[in-house]
Amino acid sequence: MYSFRPASDRIKLMHQLIRDRVIQTDAERALIVTESNKINEHVVPIIKRARAAYDVCSQMTVRIAGYSAYFVELNADCQNDIIRRTENAI
Repeated sequence: MYSFRPASDRIKLMHQLIRDRVIQTDAERALIVTESNKINEHVVPIIKRARAAYDVCSQMTVRIAGYSAYFVELNADCQNDIIRRTENAI
């Protein structure tokens, strides 16, 4: 039977980071996606996902520095800035 080498410190750290991570989902986003999926129950999965993304963008409140607005009501520059910030956080 094959025996594995002891895990290196880097691998041990990666395992610990993965085990200890906290997955955060915004409750508002989860509710919008759930409602969208209920409406589009019998739709092809890729279309269902696209419709859910549209619903999230059109209904979700965006909060930045104490200011709240719906994403689709923001101008293109603000939307692009929010998208860029979100991509950097991922």
